[in-house]
Amino acid sequence: MPLIKASNLLLDTNVWLDYFLAAGPHLASIERLVELRFDGKISLMYAPTTAKDLFCLIPRRLRRLDADGAGKPPSTYAPAAWACVERLMEIAFASPLSFAECELARMMRSSFDDFEDNLVIASGGNRTCRLRGDRRQSDARGIPGVLHHPRTRD
Repeated sequence: MPLIKASNLLLDTNVWLDYFLAAGPHLASIERLVELRFDGKISLMYAPTTAKDLFCLIPRRLRRLDADGAGKPPSTYAPAAWACVERLMEIAFASPLSFAECELARMMRSSFDDFEDNLVIASGGNRTCRLRGDRRQSDARGIPGVLHHPRTRD
């Protein structure tokens, strides 16, 4: 299915986590999105909360995957977390997150009962989005946690 020209795609934390850990059933599709970004065909976005979450989640996941991780302090994995956040900021741009987006996320409670997902959606500015920003649902591209944002990047 062709992508819409000049699309901005807002990727949820779980999508980025799969990308950086090279895991998950949709890894090939996520990697393709990153390729399309470097080809200039799409722009990738993340909510600022995603950068914070990745910084916390990457060390935990790496420690769990590391056979020797039980004896290592979490700070052992901090360089990997920093590298992921830096890479994220190189290949995608942060969507805005202010009081207005937080208020919108609160008001979306009747549609989506997950405040974190609502923050991601509100941050992307896609107020008519009917998708959760996580693995539970996907957009037309079939990749859970990818939300199409119709505005073009300025």
